[in-house]
Formats: sequence, structure tokens, C-alpha cells
Amino acid sequence: MPDKLLSGFLAVALVLALAGPALAREPVPAGRFDYYVLSLSWAPQFCASGGARGGNEECAPQRHYGFVLHGLWPQYATHGYPESCPSAAGRVPEPVFQQMLPIMPARGLVQHEWDKHGTCSGLSIADYFALATRAYRAIRVPEPWQQPAGPVSVAVETFRTTFLAANPGLKDNQMTMFCKGHYLSEIRLCLTRSLQPGPCGPDLHNQCHDDTVVLRAVR
Repeated sequence: MPDKLLSGFLAVALVLALAGPALAREPVPAGRFDYYVLSLSWAPQFCASGGARGGNEECAPQRHYGFVLHGLWPQYATHGYPESCPSAAGRVPEPVFQQMLPIMPARGLVQHEWDKHGTCSGLSIADYFALATRAYRAIRVPEPWQQPAGPVSVAVETFRTTFLAANPGLKDNQMTMFCKGHYLSEIRLCLTRSLQPGPCGPDLHNQCHDDTVVLRAVR
């Protein structure tokens, strides 16, 4: 390699090495966000999509879950969300695991949600999961979609209007639906920091593109 070219490479490497620390991403302060996204996962679809592998508690044969709490996520109004904020709190205490498992039925999920999202809430572990529980308990799932014994096919628009009608105050721009093909996998509801319904940010879009959606039967 010519000496001039080699010296050029070395100069670039030196600049990058010196600039590296200055370009490092600053940690996001906890509690700095605009609203929450309450994510409700349709457990039968999660289990059918591979969630049953690895002994996940949510998909154990004796479990019969419908909509479970996936998470309560701090979100920015314009775009994106904070994640994995610095926190002195580590492992979720056993009493909190016991509190959450009936509605968030996997220890790994509970711990993951604290590590990635709860740390950015500005709350303690206990207060964050108490808030998530309150948000989950406040939502009313229409009766046909609570524990269906067989697959349920429904028009997407019918699903939306029926779900919104069951939850007065919730508007169309405060709810998004997610599908795997034509199977429903998740719904996400946008809430203010005081857990009142609020508009979703521009980066939350419906991901169910067919006219109808299928809810797999509860196992």
C-alpha cells in the first residue's frame, strides 16, 4: 500500500477513535415522554406463531388466555419511544411477579417489560406495574372475543367499532390493530400519562390490511 494512502487510512482511524466517545448516544432520562401505549396481545396467536417453543408459561397446555398484557410503553408524541433508561432497580421482586403473572403470564416478559419500558416511566418497579395493571383492568373486551372456543372471523371495521363501543371515551384514532397475515396478533391503545384515552402518534399505524380478521381459538 502506498505510504500516502496508508497515512490517509491512519488519519481517518485516529479521527474516528477520538470522535467515538463524543458521538456516543446520551442515555435517555427516565420520565421524559409524552403518552403511553397499552399493548394487548392475543395469546392464541402468539402461541401459534412460535411462542409455545422454549416452555413459555403463556402457552402451557393448562393455560387458556385471550388478551393478555404485553406492556405499557412510554412513547413520544412525534416519533419513537425511549427505551432501557438508566435505573438502579434490577430484578423485578417476587411479589410483583406474582401480581403480574395472571395478566402478563411469563416471568421473562415481566422482566423484559421493566428493563426496556418500565425503566423509562420514572416510576418504581411496583408503581409501574401497578399502573400497567390499572390500565389493563380498565379495558373492556367485548364478550365474543374473551374466550372463543373456535376461530372467530370478523370484519376489521366491525371489530373496531364494537371494541370502541365497549370502551366509552376511546376513539378511532386512539386504537391500532396488528395482524400476522389475516390473524389478529395485538391491539394497541393510546393513553395519556393519567391513563385517559388520547390520540396515537403519527408512527402508530394499523397493520391489519385485509377486510376481515381472524381471532384464533383460545387453547
